[in-house]
Amino acid sequence: MLPTPSRPRALTRALVGVLAPAAALLALAPAPAHAADGRYTSDTTGVVTVRNSAGQTIFTCTSLYQQGTTVSATAGQLPRKADYTAAVRNGSTCQRPNGEQGMLIGGDIASIGIVYYTQTAYNPATGVVSLIGNKSTPYGISYLSDGCRFDFDKIIATYTVGTKSLKYISATARPYTTANNDGSIGCPGVKANETITFDAEFKLVLS
Repeated sequence: MLPTPSRPRALTRALVGVLAPAAALLALAPAPAHAADGRYTSDTTGVVTVRNSAGQTIFTCTSLYQQGTTVSATAGQLPRKADYTAAVRNGSTCQRPNGEQGMLIGGDIASIGIVYYTQTAYNPATGVVSLIGNKSTPYGISYLSDGCRFDFDKIIATYTVGTKSLKYISATARPYTTANNDGSIGCPGVKANETITFDAEFKLVLS
């Protein structure tokens, strides 16, 4: 059973507004077919901070959870598909610098933010694999609050085989173009196709 994401009550309309068009577009997009060798679950090792290209904080989450499938490669078992990403467990919360509560969500449960990781490089000496994570749905992993909505993909990440650590480095962000709950559009501090950076490291448990 999937963990239940922490979702502020005021965000219900925001989430519904995103999922309806996403589901319609998803029906037109073929899903990639990839063989999976196993599964993983993971939690971040500390507070997650996401910043824009100017170094300004966009939002923080006290922790994040991600689960998905793995694939066998020369380097070992690697994360392949992230089918659920959210702020969950132990009362985890996300918020913007102004204190506004939000949520991070992605995966099969929402039909948004399903990510496939592809290996781009491998250093056998360090056991570090370079990855890029691309969405397979019209919307990538999304941050949603009353005054801020955007998604991201083209995730640049590394995976250290020995420690089973998946570290997010950067991604490409796209503000939503429909009105937020407060009447604004997009997200303050986030431009279209802007590179955002992460302080986020997931510790994986393989099965």
